[in-house]
Amino acid sequence: MNFILHLHNFDSLYDAWKDLTSEEQKEVAYLQGVKHELFRLLRKSICVCPLCTNEDKNMVFIPDHESWYCTECQEKGLIWYHPMGSEEDRRQHDYINYYYEQKEKFIKRYLAKEKSSSNE
Repeated sequence: MNFILHLHNFDSLYDAWKDLTSEEQKEVAYLQGVKHELFRLLRKSICVCPLCTNEDKNMVFIPDHESWYCTECQEKGLIWYHPMGSEEDRRQHDYINYYYEQKEKFIKRYLAKEKSSSNE
């Protein structure tokens, strides 16, 4: 992890992309590529859970994702599986459920408010 932080620090030393020379742009692109590859490998390793970033939990390997996840994320059902449909479908489903939960809470509060104002 420290190596990735050092790469990030080097990357942040450069000016805005448009103000760099072509040689500096190549260096920045190389640093960003190395940093991206290290993060990709880290997310697939047993060292850190890609969802919660915990480093000290028990891990379980999910073959469909070719990644390791902590057992807490697995128990909470946070890992997306292909049989559930596309990830976009899952996010849409989660959003719809959230909308209905909020709507139900609003209706309950509104009815309670109406009931209390009619009693006065």
